[in-house]
Amino acid sequence: MSAPSPLDIPEILNNILSYCNNSAKYRSLLVCQRWSNVGLDLLWYKITDLRPLLELFGDLKKKNGLYKYNKTPSSASWQRFERVYRNRTQIIAIDFPDTNYRSALSTLSKMRGEDPFLPKLHTLQWYGLSNLGLVEPSVMFMHDGIREFGIDRDDDDVLDQDAFTSYCAAIGTRMPFLSDLRLGVSPLQIYQEPIVALMKQLPNLEDLDIPPFPDPTEIFLGLAEVPRLKRFRISSVFIYPPSSMLKLSNSRQCVDLETLQKMDMYCTYPFGTKFLQNISSSEIKYLTITSHDPETSGNVCIIISLIATKFSFLTCLDIGYLSLIRREYSILNNLVSQPLAKDMVQIGDLLPILNNCRNITWFRLQSPYPADIDDNDVETIAKSWPGLTWFSLCYQPGVLLLEREKRLTLKALSHFSRHCPNMSTLQLYIDARSDHIPDVTCFEATRFAKLNKLDLGPSPINEPGPVAYTLAQLCPTETKLWLFTGDGWGSEDLDDIDPRIRSTWRTNWNAVKAVLPVMLKMQGKIDSLQQDLNTELSSR
Repeated sequence: MSAPSPLDIPEILNNILSYCNNSAKYRSLLVCQRWSNVGLDLLWYKITDLRPLLELFGDLKKKNGLYKYNKTPSSASWQRFERVYRNRTQIIAIDFPDTNYRSALSTLSKMRGEDPFLPKLHTLQWYGLSNLGLVEPSVMFMHDGIREFGIDRDDDDVLDQDAFTSYCAAIGTRMPFLSDLRLGVSPLQIYQEPIVALMKQLPNLEDLDIPPFPDPTEIFLGLAEVPRLKRFRISSVFIYPPSSMLKLSNSRQCVDLETLQKMDMYCTYPFGTKFLQNISSSEIKYLTITSHDPETSGNVCIIISLIATKFSFLTCLDIGYLSLIRREYSILNNLVSQPLAKDMVQIGDLLPILNNCRNITWFRLQSPYPADIDDNDVETIAKSWPGLTWFSLCYQPGVLLLEREKRLTLKALSHFSRHCPNMSTLQLYIDARSDHIPDVTCFEATRFAKLNKLDLGPSPINEPGPVAYTLAQLCPTETKLWLFTGDGWGSEDLDDIDPRIRSTWRTNWNAVKAVLPVMLKMQGKIDSLQQDLNTELSSR
């Protein structure tokens, strides 16, 4: 008896077809019954567009911007849907408003039976709210087998309190075993009460994502009713200001969140400080605090000191602001041209977390000013966090402050290469001008083993040769290195910061980027020959 063909095994066929585009998958339906079943499973596993699903029940016509059925769906179309398609879809992920299809969805909702419309659906991500409460279009897909649910809306999709309360009740009643809940609704204060009631209905909830309420006190206190919460997020929505108030009856109203492992909050730093002060959690390993605009050095120092005191097992810390991430030019107008040392991040601000959180592997701290630290301070950082894989410190300043007492040079890279062997991404603002280029013969230049991204922001440079030579002694020879410079702002913004970023410095950095790969290749051959020579000498 001959062995079966690998393509006769559904799991192998599924794996092969999963790499094909949809056109190839549709052609696979014509090969044979086995291929047809596997192809249909792949094509209908995830729905990102409602129209193909709705067209299974009949032709659609568009009138006044809305799609409606030409004829009421027949019993034959329902039977075909139940026999061929119903049990294949496991994910619905709609990322555009459901407005055009609400009429057709309403027709199907009225016709369907008591059983789940898509019984194997485990993830439902919907876009659009219609102020319909219990009869929102998305409700027809809800059932108790769904574990992940998210809702997004347009800015003008605002529900009154009764409609939103009914919708939250539908979520909790129809999907009681949710583990992941994301509510991308407008941050209206009247929404907090129904959200808290929903949280209490979901005993298995592990991941909660809420909009940036100005004062999310009700939800904060309600977190105590979520016994399995592992991840909590206040979404970064640029059209809304960050959460900024937390009104507690006393300054130490502690909420027990012992299962919490990850927090990502769009908030002001004082809000973040108060939030963290009033929770009890020893398991937090990932923490992101994102404000909208730059915060004072004092606020940065306070929140870092608190984090160091409370979360000693932290492995990932990200403190920044949204206007830099979104490259908003307006923040540059509010910066002083000659900041004082107290306005900049100093090594003293970082010492609490360097001393108390020794497991950090991922760190980012953003500031509109250069960090007031030098190469010796970087050595302290590298020695404190030998497990670092990703490090970013004030590498996109809006004020360059070239003539300052403390500065970073290329020597700072050598401390990371020597003490942090797993470093893969490094983002620093350095002074690469010839007066500050270190002599690599005067210090131990250990080569990075895993570095693949080096971003030096708008770092000044006047002689590309010595810079390329120094980098060739530090960068890996066997890993492709992506070198980025001066790319953090728009072109006009760069000119306002310093016109040399787009002219002289860019020309010089481009020269470094052009020659560095060649130098690294040559250096790799030299290192290999040196190793062979050492091996031969040791064998004599």
